[in-house]
Amino acid sequence: IVAIQDRAKKAGVANVETVLSAERDPKLPAAAVDLILLVDVYHELSHPYEMTRKMVDALKPGGRLVLVEYRLE
Repeated sequence: IVAIQDRAKKAGVANVETVLSAERDPKLPAAAVDLILLVDVYHELSHPYEMTRKMVDALKPGGRLVLVEYRLE
């Protein structure tokens, strides 16, 4: 989280907010997010159904959940 915050600050990007999730909950407010991008992460989730359900709940109308999985695991 700190690395992302530092990188955003150095780049002058002010609209990045980091959130530390729990195992079953991304801890995002309902209908508050335009885009959730997970790159090579989904297969690592211990509770993928619960986490995905809550991520979808966090999306604004028309928001997108994008999963990029490129490993053959």
